[in-house]
Amino acid sequence: MLLRPRLLVALPPAIIGLAFLPLYRFLNLSAFGRHVSLSSDLAADEGKHWAITPDVDAYAHKTLREEGVPGLSIAAVRLSDTGEVQTDWAAWGRMTEDADPTSVDTLFNIGSCSKAFLVAALGILMEDYALGRNVTALPHKVDRVDFETKIQDVFRADDPPLFADSWARSQASFRDVLLHMSGIGSQDFVYGDYESPVSILEHMEHLRPAYELRERFSYTNLFYTIGAHLISTYSAMPYEDFVTERIFLPLGMTSSTYSRAEAMSTGRLSQSWTASGRRLPLWLGNNASKAWDGPAGIVSNVIDMSKWIATLLNEGVDPETNLTVIPRSIYEEMTTAHAVVTGAPRYSYTAVKGYGMGWERTSFQGHDIISHTGRMPSHLSEVLFLPSARLGVVALSNADLPQEAYHKVAYRVIEDVLKLPRVVDSDIHRRENDTSTLDGSYEEITTVVLAASLTRYTGIYANAAYGNFTLCAPTTKTGYCDRVLADFAACDELGEHPGLYAAYPRFTSSHIRLTPDPTERPRRDVESLAPGEKLDAWDLEFIALFPDGYGKDTTPFVYRVEEGSTMDVQCVVRAGVVVGCGIVNVTGEEGRTLREGPLNEVADVWFQKIE
Repeated sequence: MLLRPRLLVALPPAIIGLAFLPLYRFLNLSAFGRHVSLSSDLAADEGKHWAITPDVDAYAHKTLREEGVPGLSIAAVRLSDTGEVQTDWAAWGRMTEDADPTSVDTLFNIGSCSKAFLVAALGILMEDYALGRNVTALPHKVDRVDFETKIQDVFRADDPPLFADSWARSQASFRDVLLHMSGIGSQDFVYGDYESPVSILEHMEHLRPAYELRERFSYTNLFYTIGAHLISTYSAMPYEDFVTERIFLPLGMTSSTYSRAEAMSTGRLSQSWTASGRRLPLWLGNNASKAWDGPAGIVSNVIDMSKWIATLLNEGVDPETNLTVIPRSIYEEMTTAHAVVTGAPRYSYTAVKGYGMGWERTSFQGHDIISHTGRMPSHLSEVLFLPSARLGVVALSNADLPQEAYHKVAYRVIEDVLKLPRVVDSDIHRRENDTSTLDGSYEEITTVVLAASLTRYTGIYANAAYGNFTLCAPTTKTGYCDRVLADFAACDELGEHPGLYAAYPRFTSSHIRLTPDPTERPRRDVESLAPGEKLDAWDLEFIALFPDGYGKDTTPFVYRVEEGSTMDVQCVVRAGVVVGCGIVNVTGEEGRTLREGPLNEVADVWFQKIE
């Protein structure tokens, strides 16, 4: 059972309370908020809109234009002391390359804002066990399940272990892993094009931790995938159905879905664009992998998300129906900051940032604020609420980084409603956010001398979690390499310097490129090498190539998940023969060093050359 079982309204596993929801929740939008989709509506109803005012409307138009964002939808929610809900909605720009306008019912992938739904769903399932409403028995050695339960204990004996490290395996709780304190680190490129939660589970024991368990906050999607798998296992229904039955339908979130096909069939799913204005497929891979549903799979709109925010402002109880959707104890657990993300404020108007489970918590101009951002190529979103002010905002946009329109407009609403100074889009913010004076450059070396020739590097490299890839040199003549090199050449990505190339279909990339590292970065201590071994240093880049363009524009282009970002790779060469290559800083943390030992044992990810 739970340590603190609290439930205001008891619900059976299949929500029968849905029959008692007022019909207007499905038929009459005006019962929950005002539908405002164009600036002309605002002008006609001036004085009636408490959040999306003409000033906010003008600012949104200006911001989208300056940052090159095609479309944005936003909702603001306020809860009165008596529980009355006020909602204001608006939308700007276009959702398709045919210039179909964005509206408040336009659908977006909300990315990592989905994580809070997973934690809420897991908490609801835990409450089912606490109240004896579960449909699947726990393993014999587990007599209760809550956030302190050791996550490995709820797996069956024949399931693969979650951690390579035996101590982490025996000690890691649900809270540890949902707080991103597992030590595993990002490792998002484990997600192949057709991964499932089960296949991700099978990879876990092969992932090397970047840190010790609970050593420090290190964001990863992996355990939110594992969480979805466990909910499916113990609720005896697909994870997506559980969230739909226990959260979406009780709240009247009838447009929200995990289904790619369902979202597309509505005709209301927004297309997506890069920061440079090139259209992208919303799911870069050929398959909308179910492995992403837990950490980032929800497609929704601001109408539905405003209902979610209203419930959060009311501490888990739907203010329209008085139905408890998130048990109070679960609400408190998920919104309480248990881990430190940043130990010092980034801006003068914010505070130390902590992480709950699926939520960040800090302050904004003295107001307690709970929030999360979401990113799926190329939709960016923000969900935030201020418990003491009983105010929340959701913003959904359809262009990729580095645009911040979704963030700026959301916070402009907060600033104006609470009559705060406008600091988010101000000289103060730009000055405190300016990193141009930070010199992270290194002195260039005009000639890179490798311990092994490029042709010695060609061949197959393998890792149990990341799979295999085959590297090609510019001179390699095989059918596979001809196709790979042609794709790079079409996108003008072969580069000025010699490199190595491979097709590597991941969920957010299609290819990889290795370029000899031309900088004076500190190398690993050569004393850790065996006699006769040398190290070559490379920059590794994950990219998505579009040699035939996409959408109406058929000219080739390339998409980078993180513009300008590369991973440090070092390869062991023994007597001119390449043994393998290791990613030596998968976290990207500045100044992080590996522990001492052979590279194949201590690299964050080690790819053995097998052919």
